[in-house]
Amino acid sequence: MHYRSDIQGLRAIAVTGVILFHAGIPGIPGGFLGVDIFFAISGFLITGMITERGTKFSLIEFYERRARRILPALYVVAAACIPLAWYRLMPDALENFGQSLVAVVAMANNLLLYLTAGYWDLASDTKPLLHTWSLGVEEQFYVLFPLLLLTLSKYFRKHTHLTLAILAAISIASCIRYFPKSSTGVFYLPQFRAWELLAGALAYLGRTKCSEKTISRARLVGLASIAASYAFIQPPDGVAAWSLTIIPIFGTCLLLTCDGKQWSPPVLSTRPVQILGAISYSLYLLHQPAFAFTRAWMTTDPSPLVLMLVAGACIPVAFLMYRYVETPLRSDPRLRGPRLWTVVVATSLPLAAFGLFLHMSHGVPTRIYQAEQAALDGQQIEYNMSVYSLPRSPGSTSQQLDGGVLVIGNSY
Repeated sequence: MHYRSDIQGLRAIAVTGVILFHAGIPGIPGGFLGVDIFFAISGFLITGMITERGTKFSLIEFYERRARRILPALYVVAAACIPLAWYRLMPDALENFGQSLVAVVAMANNLLLYLTAGYWDLASDTKPLLHTWSLGVEEQFYVLFPLLLLTLSKYFRKHTHLTLAILAAISIASCIRYFPKSSTGVFYLPQFRAWELLAGALAYLGRTKCSEKTISRARLVGLASIAASYAFIQPPDGVAAWSLTIIPIFGTCLLLTCDGKQWSPPVLSTRPVQILGAISYSLYLLHQPAFAFTRAWMTTDPSPLVLMLVAGACIPVAFLMYRYVETPLRSDPRLRGPRLWTVVVATSLPLAAFGLFLHMSHGVPTRIYQAEQAALDGQQIEYNMSVYSLPRSPGSTSQQLDGGVLVIGNSY
């Protein structure tokens, strides 16, 4: 596919919205919709990759391209989080981090988050790898989507658009049906997100050549839809609120279908925006760990200003990752076939093994609570159900405490 600067601009808008939302910047309650924009863009590009190859399309090559695109930067960020997590996170948070490491390797963090969500779950903004749920949704979708598209192209070419539209409608209907019962499932599970990727696929299949005036107007309407979504849509707390997600998806697909060299708004085409779009994947990977560890290091909740300064510091790091990790490994001719998968396995196994160790050891509480000292004090430390008391007065043999009792736990 030929290079499209407007898609880079859309990526910049998407990652900016997500970062501003996670930083708590007032006036942008809908910034979380940047992930939805990413889904639509991904569906558009992958559909183009499959259809333009035609009979030359190779499923194995497709998954190799996805591995080279996704895994290098992802594994670098995951590995960089390990020493920070070990040094700073409390046991329950470190145990959860270990579970996330295993889930990230399996491209299933969205499933982990769905299964562990609830009253006892940790606060989402303290999880360094929380944001990788979106990668899980994409990769799970792409297990079946290429096969579906190839089958439709070969046997039901005339009905490809209709079939994808029906599947998207089923996905939306499922969201409406299940949102009141499981809003968490609708958020994390791929069948409920499929319509966004399918919308991008339909945008690719439905792109047309239009006049310069039509394209310019369509681009303005598309950008206005996204801007209004960022400014006015709140995180959904009901079916009606969730359904507003259609607005930014509509705006994104409208922009994607306008393929041409006609006028493009500066918000999509200026040099800084293009650079931000190019590094958007690395920046997306970096911002959540940076925010989570900032919260872990501070004794109070960091202000939006502090988090934005942290996000600004992530930009040059993201550029370096894009320059020295993403780009060279994505185009390295040596990373093909068995050699590629050997490298993937050799990198994945240590991450998964360490994550499993953190899970089985319950976050290694002895890093913080020394069992030997606890035994001397006559206390028994149990993970997640512990009572730590102030020292007894010298010579005391009773249970009477000098000062009081500190109870730490989840409602025990």
